[in-house]
Amino acid sequence: MQSVPDGRGVLTDYKLSQNGNVERVDKKDGTEADPTDTLFATNIEGTVDKSNSITLDKGIIDQLQKSHSFGNTDATKNVSYSVTEKGEQAFDLFQFTSQNSIVEWKLSSHFENSKFVLNTSHDDFSDGVGWSIIPLKNWTTI
Repeated sequence: MQSVPDGRGVLTDYKLSQNGNVERVDKKDGTEADPTDTLFATNIEGTVDKSNSITLDKGIIDQLQKSHSFGNTDATKNVSYSVTEKGEQAFDLFQFTSQNSIVEWKLSSHFENSKFVLNTSHDDFSDGVGWSIIPLKNWTTI
């Protein structure tokens, strides 16, 4: 965990494991009211790399904690995704997750609804279902 240098508190919110799982580091860290979330990379042992992180508007990173099923194939049984209208932040998060995990990630855009979907199926050979899940949901975007 990384603290503010003057001792005011914890900056970190989430960590990215090598298999693409996103996990809240400390649910009692007091960052719920902060306007941003920070995602830290981890090494293969799961140790947080304090020098490798991305900070985005609150609500984009935390969506990746959940796993969803959209079918019975390996690519659709265990999908984590985040939906946002903030294309630049979606792209930055895509780059960060792709470079700091060993699984495939996909960033899709749905111009009709002005939404970007970042997703993974936590496999090194498949990225999941991507933009095709947008019509299945009544999205509330960040």
